[in-house]
Parts: sequence; C-alpha cells; structure tokens
Amino acid sequence: MSIRPRLTAVSVAGLLTLSLAPAVGVATAPPAAAIAPGSALAVIATVNIPGARDVLAVGAGPNAGDAIYAAEGSNFGGTLFRINPSTFTLDDSVDVGAYPLGIAVSDDDTVYVVNAISDDMSVISGATMSVFSTVALPAGREEPQSVALSRVTDDTVFVTTRSGGAGPTVQTYNANTLTRQYEQNIQAPSPYGLAISRADDAYMASYNASTVQLLDNATRSVSTSAAVTRPIGVAISDDDTVYVASQTGNTVSAYPADDSTAINTVAVGNGPKGLTIGLDGTVYVANSSSATVSAINPLTLSQEATVTVGSGPSSITRTGSGLIVVGNQFSDSLSVLAVVAPTLGSTTGAAGSTATLTLGGLPAGVLADDTTLGALSFDGVPVSGWSRVAGTNSWTGAVPPGSGSVSVTVSLAGGNLVNIGNFTYVVNPPVVPAGPPSDVTVVAGDASATVSWSAPSSAGSFPITHYQVTSAPAGGMCLTTGLSCVVTRLANDTSYTFTVRALTGAGWGVPSAASPAVTPMGATLVIAGSRGEVRGKPGIVVTGRSTGLAMGAIVVPWTHFGASADFREGSARVLVDESGEFVWQRRAAKTIYVQMRSVDGQMVSNTVKIRRA
Repeated sequence: MSIRPRLTAVSVAGLLTLSLAPAVGVATAPPAAAIAPGSALAVIATVNIPGARDVLAVGAGPNAGDAIYAAEGSNFGGTLFRINPSTFTLDDSVDVGAYPLGIAVSDDDTVYVVNAISDDMSVISGATMSVFSTVALPAGREEPQSVALSRVTDDTVFVTTRSGGAGPTVQTYNANTLTRQYEQNIQAPSPYGLAISRADDAYMASYNASTVQLLDNATRSVSTSAAVTRPIGVAISDDDTVYVASQTGNTVSAYPADDSTAINTVAVGNGPKGLTIGLDGTVYVANSSSATVSAINPLTLSQEATVTVGSGPSSITRTGSGLIVVGNQFSDSLSVLAVVAPTLGSTTGAAGSTATLTLGGLPAGVLADDTTLGALSFDGVPVSGWSRVAGTNSWTGAVPPGSGSVSVTVSLAGGNLVNIGNFTYVVNPPVVPAGPPSDVTVVAGDASATVSWSAPSSAGSFPITHYQVTSAPAGGMCLTTGLSCVVTRLANDTSYTFTVRALTGAGWGVPSAASPAVTPMGATLVIAGSRGEVRGKPGIVVTGRSTGLAMGAIVVPWTHFGASADFREGSARVLVDESGEFVWQRRAAKTIYVQMRSVDGQMVSNTVKIRRA
C-alpha cells in the first residue's frame, strides 16, 4: 500500500475534529477574506444518518471528488458510512468497532477509524467499504481519541489514547505494515484534539491540563506548546498557524507553530469543539452548544460569519473540493456548508419579465439542496413563484412590480442574508398599433364585392402581418396578407360599405374610413347597339355592361340576319373592363340581330336589332 497522506484528524471527547491540508511542496494560494461581498455561508445539504446512535466523527478524502465519511456508534458498536460528495446520498456502509471517535483518510482512499470502547483501529478500503485489518491497541493503552496521517510521505499514522495503565499516549504506526513504530507518554491528561504540522510535529489539546502538547517529530519528545483554557479541538493551516478551540472560553486561539507567545484569540459561538481549515485558509469551528458553525478570517482573526446547523455540531472536516461537512452529534445528521455567491442573470428588466438567480461558488458537479435558497426579496419585499431549474443551481421567476433601482437580497439555509446587488427597472416604450388603411375602393359582384386599398402611412411598433375587411351591414368579411380581397356571402340588391384594418404585434390597428356604397347584383349582361362607321365602311357598334363578371372576363357576340332566326357564334372575344363594361364592333350593312354571351353560355344578354344602313 503506497500512501501519500495529507489529512490530519483530531478527536474531542466523543467527537472528531479534522484538519485537511496539502502535503509539503504543494502550492497553495495565500489566505483571503473569509466571506467576500455578495457571498454568504450557507447549508447546501443535510444528510440524515440512519440509526439512533450518535454521529461521532466525520472525515473526507483529500482529493476533489473523494467520498465523505461519517461514523455513528455507541458503547456497543459502530458503523462507518460513505457519502457521495456531489449528490450527498449514502451509498455504502461497514461495521467498525465500538464508539468510533476518529477518522482519517489517506490519499489512496484508505480510511482509518479509532474506536474508543473496543480499544482498536479499523482499517478500511474506502473503495470497497470493507475492513481489511483491525489493529488492537497494546495492553494499557485504552480509549483511542483521535487519528491523523503524516503530512509528508513517511507513511505514518498518529493515534492518541486517553487512559489505561500507560496513561495518555501518542503512538505512531507504519501505514504499510500497520505495526507500531513508537509511542510517547503525554503528561497532560485528556488529549482530545490532534493536528499535524508540515514538519510532522503533532499538536494535542489536553483538556484537563489547559495546555496544548507538542510531540516533536525530530526528537520524539513531548512538551507543552501553549496554554489555552480547556482546549478541545486543534487545526493547523498551511502556513503552520495553530488554531485551538476553547470549549469553556468560547474562543479560538491562534499562534505560529514556532512561537506560542504570539497568541491571539477570537470569540465564537457557545461550546466550540471541532476545527477545520478551508481551501482559502478560512477557519471553521463547530459550536456544539449554540448549534452553529463560525467562519474566522485568518488575516484579521475575526469571526466573519456564522451559520445554524443541526443539534450538537461537534466534528467537522473539509472535502478535497472545499466543502465543509459538520457532524451533528445529537440530530444524527451531517450539514454540508459552502460559501455561495448568488447572482442575477440580468440586473435590468421590466416588471413581469423572467429573471434567473444562480448560486455560484460551488464545486463542479455539486447541486445544492432545494432548501438552500430561502426568501428572495426585491426592495425588501419577498417574491414568490420562483422555481428550480432541474439539474442546475439556478432558479427562475417573474420580476415583481417596482420602479427605479432597488436592492435584491436572498436568505440562505443556515440563516444568512446576502445582498446580491441592485436591480434597475426599465419601462418599455408604449406599443403603437398600425394606422388606418386608405383609398378603399370596391367593385360589386354577384353576392360579392372586390375590395382594394392602400397600406397605412404608419405600421406602428411592429410590421403588418394581415388585413381584415368587414362589411356594413355585417355579413361579409375577408382576411388577407395582400392589399385586396373578395368579400363573399353578401346579399344581392343590398347596399354595402366596407372598412379595412391592419394587424401587427400590437394587435388590430385603426379601421379605415368606410368605402363608397355598392350594391351586389346577380350576374347580368345588358347591351345596346347603333350604326356607325367601322374602318371606313358601314358597321355596327355594340356596348354592354355586366354584373357578376370580373375584369378580364370574356364575352362572345352571337348574331343573325333578318332572313334567319338562328344565332351564330362570332369569332370575336371581347374583354370586360374593370367597371364591368365592354365594346364590340364590326362591318355590317344589313339589318342584324345581336346577343352577347359568356364563354360558357350561362349568361345571355338581351337581343338588339340594328337596322340596315
């Protein structure tokens, strides 16, 4: 087994505190402010651990995407659960020893669990969730409290014990062979917290002695590092700053590993226990009595944020992707925390328009729980009706009524409120419908009328898509995209006027003025004849008017002379003009009888007799 351990873990009287940091030589960014403007610490998921036993420890793999682990147990046994780091679902479990207090996870996903009542260490393959070794502690070394891994590549596992004939001890084991390497007695009792420095020195919080004990890696000697009232949790940052939680003082103390005289403190919540270091150097402390987690800025050593979690938060760890996981001892759950940065997709828009809010700052592939987003408010007024976009960390909804520039805030699970900036309302210009069409003309037909017009001088806010023609009295209508159409289903011998209106994206426009009145009639042909000169010779001229024939229709002359009563079809083809009129002429000196007929013979005019010249 080749291990490059990076994770340190400390246990605290029935809980585990984890400190996760890169191995020596790994480049890290300098610490930054804990909570940037526009961001807030939030509970993004809650994981319920099955069973009625206490959640005693949490741990996580050192790499992004590695699993989260939680140990639950009692005096009679324990179980290690594996949790998916993206979906936060329980995907496997394995039995361990009684009362598991400490977890450490190696770079190759080997999980070490120390069990305080069964006085042993379970060594587990995180990939298969199977125990491949149980290491019994030597006689006289009882109640293991915490376990941690070397921060350099010497394959060392650190374990502290609280009681037994040998008294409190710190022991080291070879991670490959699981054999004990050496042990040192800790003169101060109750070594609850444990953290490993970049030099592989071990720092242990001795609760009853109110001191932090130091195991020097080079000399293998134990000495007092610093005095802190009732210390219980320890974590060490990448720059080897030691952070210590004082349970009764409700403070976190900080000092350089090489200078314990330069110690400073910051007040946190009630009953601080577990500590861990975020990717950006932010220090997180689980406050068991106040059921909160505090975020401490490492530059100013000030508490910059708190968030409410479950009952009895005691153990805490950081995942490789930067999430903070808290074990709530008495509510049998885990709270997953992250600093999120809510943003609006657009900071301007009209009331009623659709807007999108996105929770930024989460690791790739991680979906926040639906309850992460609380009340969203514009100008202090909560809005409703916003819904989650499935499979994303975004919510969409309608912008509420308002005007000007207003602040937008959102409350997050855990109790924090974040201002995500200002939203500026825009007023859309008024929508203008099309003007009235003009120059409406009508030609009556048989129970119909052909209506033509000119387009409006202004189309308004949108292009014209259709025109509608309506008759008065009602009964006739047509819809077209052009500038003319035929209105049918009219009553013959009834006078009609017509109006036209245009349709655009703004709706129907202003109707035109009414057209001149026309009277549809049944189809007729009426002719009159007279003598005249045709191409310099005697001839006849026939004029006619039609109803029911459109412009361009053809009529045909039929004739006979006085000696015969049989009409014969002429060869001429006469066109009806736009007013329904037509003219035909031919040479003829004799008396002639004339009719005009439609091409299909269905319409026959009156007969005219034109006497000889």
